[in-house]
Amino acid sequence: MMHVRFDAADQGSSGLPCAPALPDALRLPYAHRLSHAPALSALIAALLLAGCGGGGGGDETAAATTTPPGTLPPVTLPVVPSVVAEDPLARYQWHLLNTGQDALSSTRPVAGVDLNLGTLYDSGVRGTGVSVAVLDTGLDIRHEDLQANVAIGGSINFRNGSGDPTSASTGGDHGTSVAGVVAARAWNGLGGRGVAPEAVLHGFNFLVAPTLANELASFGGAAQAAPVQVFNLSYGEDLSEVAVVSADELAAREQVMASSRVGRGGIYVKSAGNGFFSIDGVDCSVAQRLGVSCGNTNLETSSNLVSMTVVGSVNAAGRRASYSSQGASLAVMGLGGEFGENRAQAPGQADVAYQPALLTTDYSGCDKGYHRTVGTPANPLDLVGPSPLDPSCNYTAIFNGTSAAAPTVAGVAALMLQVNPQLSQREVQYLLATTARRIDYPGTPVQFQGVAVYDGWVVNGARRAFSNSYGFGVVDAQAAVAAARSFTPLAPRRQIDWQTAAPATPVPIPFRDGAGTAGSLPISVGASLTVESVQVAFNTTHRRPANLRVALISPSGTRSILVWPFSGIRPLTGSTTAGFGSDRMLTNAFLDENAQGTWRLEVVDVTAASGTSPSQLVSWSLRVTGR
Repeated sequence: MMHVRFDAADQGSSGLPCAPALPDALRLPYAHRLSHAPALSALIAALLLAGCGGGGGGDETAAATTTPPGTLPPVTLPVVPSVVAEDPLARYQWHLLNTGQDALSSTRPVAGVDLNLGTLYDSGVRGTGVSVAVLDTGLDIRHEDLQANVAIGGSINFRNGSGDPTSASTGGDHGTSVAGVVAARAWNGLGGRGVAPEAVLHGFNFLVAPTLANELASFGGAAQAAPVQVFNLSYGEDLSEVAVVSADELAAREQVMASSRVGRGGIYVKSAGNGFFSIDGVDCSVAQRLGVSCGNTNLETSSNLVSMTVVGSVNAAGRRASYSSQGASLAVMGLGGEFGENRAQAPGQADVAYQPALLTTDYSGCDKGYHRTVGTPANPLDLVGPSPLDPSCNYTAIFNGTSAAAPTVAGVAALMLQVNPQLSQREVQYLLATTARRIDYPGTPVQFQGVAVYDGWVVNGARRAFSNSYGFGVVDAQAAVAAARSFTPLAPRRQIDWQTAAPATPVPIPFRDGAGTAGSLPISVGASLTVESVQVAFNTTHRRPANLRVALISPSGTRSILVWPFSGIRPLTGSTTAGFGSDRMLTNAFLDENAQGTWRLEVVDVTAASGTSPSQLVSWSLRVTGR
């Protein structure tokens, strides 16, 4: 069974649950935990027969049904009236076009920090006809600025078995705000607009009934999800331990993901997490002083799937957003902003609170949503109850987090697929990565008493620059669409399956003066293959993982830090686990390098100046995906 925690973070004066908390606990409603899955063959068979998975699991999902509706109308595209009118709130959407304008917060955005849409809309590139699924808490399918784009018969409510995923909550509906970032309708005289304002929306309220079967149904296994080309996953977990997931569960995900879009693979866009400053119950004070992330994207298994595009968040000043987690599995950055508050309405907050957030759709009406008749004011739009800018309370300007950044990238992916629907998942991710813009370059490396903790931007052996803070950089819509138009398909996917180094005598883990090959094990790859991603598994006997740096070094000499010291990984307790390890981590840092040659996994304990830790590196395994 899959358990989902969808936390409502403390918002200080605003009391709004859609965003990370202010710096004492910067995190967003963002979590899933995996513990058990049915056998793969039974699961896939059930999906094929029923067209969808069951609900259930936990107190919050007790009312969920075990099957979605048995029969729904065929999925059809919405009929859109040909209305052309300016969208009154679009001028505040700095992530679409940033001239340094008023964004409703006290601090204005830095001009030019946007998606670089340029003339795409004027040239007719608006995501027209591209289907995007929002896997979330719900989707207000009758919202005035979304309903024209909602696929008829294309959604599932896993709680009650209907085709209407509109949330029953009176609080903000996270999924409705995500959907607005992707595809709020443009030029209809209402609200703002989405990145792909003519994309087709499908809603799956998977987070209210978070079983594996329901996730796979939403991934394309259900008939309602079969037409979907882009899947937005603004959920996950900022973990303090490595998630343990069965091989069958991983295989089930990979099978459904690979088979979607008639074998081209769906574009699965996932938020990276909001754990830079803190994780519940973990002391990350040293990481905070050093300026490195408490949370690590590599601890969550779904972020380490080769078909997952993991997205971090950049703010309106063009830097990593204060909450955005670091990790080697990052692919690119979207625009998620900060907290969107204004001193006139919300005095007394930290400075970061007054930087722009995103303006998007909110749950319809003043009796529910983020902008409603209870709470405290945040900015000129998000007052308590109706505001002159939003008298219907249908919009909010405080949406942020990697949950907001991911749908900006999902929207760009929809623009790319409009101009070239033949692109595979691999090709979309490759183009997003290779057209992304470097920011905060070359970055500031961080060391702890001579040991590298964070390398800043690293240029690999194929001249591709990568950062654990930024992935390959911020998405560039114009460049990505232009590349998609003229792209020569990648060579077929190849994979060097798991190779393992497991010496009869485990390797001692050195303390921080370890030099040369101390604390490392080699694996030799004989095949010549151009790298797209690399996955790693490893086992140690070390029981305090926050003391360790785990790094992978390629044959070209490129180093990718998979685990850094002082992060929020808890010490191991009890006797059921021999030591710290992982069944799967992923790094994108070696893009386009040649896999041939000797790879090394290096483990160092940074807590003592010299000598050797009593712990050992027992084994590790490598899998390379590329062409």
